[in-house]
Amino acid sequence: EPMGVVTGRVDSAGAPIEPALVTRHLTFSMPYRAMFSQVLPTASMVRLVDALVVLLNRLSPKAIVFRALAVASTAGAVLTVLGATGAGGLPGFMATLWVVLGAVGFVLPNAPALALSRHGEAAGTASALLGATQFSLGALTAPLVGVLGNDALAMAALMTGGSVIAFTGLGALAWHNRRPPAAVPGAASL
Repeated sequence: EPMGVVTGRVDSAGAPIEPALVTRHLTFSMPYRAMFSQVLPTASMVRLVDALVVLLNRLSPKAIVFRALAVASTAGAVLTVLGATGAGGLPGFMATLWVVLGAVGFVLPNAPALALSRHGEAAGTASALLGATQFSLGALTAPLVGVLGNDALAMAALMTGGSVIAFTGLGALAWHNRRPPAAVPGAASL
């Protein structure tokens, strides 16, 4: 249920940021704040959610996805090195894994929202396709970890590979969309 729209946002350079829709959670769904309050103290969770709201007001979802993928790719590379060498032991590996998963946590809600925002008329179909694609990729990558050795290095390598592919793909799309369209021979110019 729509509750409001956040408009008039600008990034640090003063460029306008797309408006954000604020919705109310469904009756039988778990609110974002309540989902994580099981582990963290309630006061900490409230601060974390408030920080995410501030982040969304300062950056566009596209910028959040791009930066989170950069962090996930970099931390994934460190995770792969830790998995290959054993340096840092379990605490170092787990801390780096937490960084990768935290960054991916910023990507997963924002990427589909960006993809669906331009095609509201087909949002249901597109959402189903995105969900099926995510589950299919998960089903395909799980056996790959086993084939690659079923250890920390195999898991880290696949996580890093996925992050790097997503980061590179997003960068290529952003670069392609920034270029002016090619001139069409014989077309009148404005």
